[in-house]
Amino acid sequence: MFASCEFLRAEWDIFYPAGCDAESLPGFLRPLTYVDHDLNAFPWHVVGRLVKQLEYPEANFEYLHITKYCVARATLLALKGDVLNHRDLHSVLSKNQVQFGGIYREHLIRVFRNFLEKHNIAKLPECDIHMIDPIHGAGQVAKNRDLLQCLIHTAEFDYTNTLIFLSLSPDSDEKIFEQTAGYWDCGSEMPGGSSIPVLITLHATGYYIQPCKEEAKRMTCARRRMQKISVRLQEVFEFEKNENLMTEPVCSKKAGSTTGKTENNAVDTATRTLVKVIGDFKAIILPNERKAISLTRKYKMRPFLRFVHCWVTERGTPDFYIEEVRDAYNKQFTGSLVNKEWRSDRFQDDLFRDNKREFAQLFDTIDKTTGHYRLKVTFQTAETPRRRG
Repeated sequence: MFASCEFLRAEWDIFYPAGCDAESLPGFLRPLTYVDHDLNAFPWHVVGRLVKQLEYPEANFEYLHITKYCVARATLLALKGDVLNHRDLHSVLSKNQVQFGGIYREHLIRVFRNFLEKHNIAKLPECDIHMIDPIHGAGQVAKNRDLLQCLIHTAEFDYTNTLIFLSLSPDSDEKIFEQTAGYWDCGSEMPGGSSIPVLITLHATGYYIQPCKEEAKRMTCARRRMQKISVRLQEVFEFEKNENLMTEPVCSKKAGSTTGKTENNAVDTATRTLVKVIGDFKAIILPNERKAISLTRKYKMRPFLRFVHCWVTERGTPDFYIEEVRDAYNKQFTGSLVNKEWRSDRFQDDLFRDNKREFAQLFDTIDKTTGHYRLKVTFQTAETPRRRG
């Protein structure tokens, strides 16, 4: 892979080219959506500092990550969100050069601030397993992430309504959310941009944006996680499959549930390759394989693979962080069963030491540094029958 040092702008501004109109706008905006912007890719490690960074930004890699991620989500909502008439919206955006990145930022701040004031707290709940009190563990992290997703959904619902209002060509003095159309056209009170030194690493389908050496040292000393910004060079990097385009401010889980299970889980399951399970994970048969892989003597792999299957099924997303899954897995074992815990931090090298080919068929490694993986398959157990075409 090729790597180079560059400067990127952390900013909310949308720079419209000369002659941009309703027809050419989508093609111009689409590259902004190449940044990985599904909710699994959210910079969860900055949540405790998120409101401060939005209001009083620091010129650092974390702020660059926030702006890249949020502008990508704001752009896709402008292109594919639930608005009355996309052509009318694109016409207004291009004609008035609407700074919708700043509009998105303003709604995030408003929703977050309302939440903090309502609950009389100083910052949003931490969503990173490394920053939370160990006594609460992965379960609390999952609850905090579900809460933040609800707040983001609310902000994006209001953001989309603001775009709809602007698409109706109101007078610049007409108001929505207590501010005039002219105020929203200018992106509210968005801050100026900052140039951030970064390391760009190319790969087959795009590139990663990483902090440079000095920034990486600062983040390490401050005990902050370093998460790559993933950019995929493709037509449109959609929102994750279990997420609608934020047309309603609804939470991702039912009242009283802690799993975050989504109604679209069946759609996501149907799009992944089926792996046949024999018995209670006594063996599995991979696609295009005639011979089953016996797990009977895989005393660590077998129960953990079963647990991962249950974990992603309940949460409605194939993505997971191995540390969260491992902590939840180990909570099952108490008393005399404590010796059955899995304590290693080497997912592939420990559990799949002699089954590396099988590991590659079952999992994608999204980011090994942060322990971010994706289950590539759906296990066809007795409870998950094969879908008919």
